[in-house]
Amino acid sequence: LGQRAASVQWLQANVIEALVADGRDVVVGFEQFTRPVQDSLNPWTLGWWDEATFIERSEWKTQWGFDYGLYRPIFESTRKNKLPMVALNVPRDWVRAVGRGGYTALTPEQKKELPNDLYLGNANHKAVFTGLMGGHPMTGPQGDNIYSAQVLWDEGMADTALKYMDRRGASANTVFVVVAGSGHVMYGQGINYRIERRTAVGPPFEAVA
Repeated sequence: LGQRAASVQWLQANVIEALVADGRDVVVGFEQFTRPVQDSLNPWTLGWWDEATFIERSEWKTQWGFDYGLYRPIFESTRKNKLPMVALNVPRDWVRAVGRGGYTALTPEQKKELPNDLYLGNANHKAVFTGLMGGHPMTGPQGDNIYSAQVLWDEGMADTALKYMDRRGASANTVFVVVAGSGHVMYGQGINYRIERRTAVGPPFEAVA
């Protein structure tokens, strides 16, 4: 499993390197980081911090917890090329709250940081989610809450990426690479679907699972 995971991260880093080599304006967003640690990402890419400081300041052990070494090729690529990094994820306690009590469990302040529409009507995504849950449909109020939490996860990351691009501005040469688990991009029904649903034209986003 460790060798397989390592090969996946090398592939992700190679995709980023290929885009840079092609002259693209690359931004890299990470599922692995939540929004509150955003200010602790770019000091790494700008060369201000060494690796140990980056791991500590980005709260890697509590933000993600998996072996940092597996992801080192990606982070070394962003640093070498001085690429902007974006913490995509909403705070995990938001996701847990929705999983327990639905979207209404969020506070008004939290909801202000999210899209107004937590769209739950994508049957294709629901089918993918059911498959990921072992093929057992999630029924009843608790099942609805768990599905809503998954949608919040995807919608929140899509929202972070779109807001970042709105602030930064993008040209035809810009590509936003999303580094996320396959469950968030599978069959084009996760983060990618949420972005496409909110944009009138195909956005400059590339999912790397």
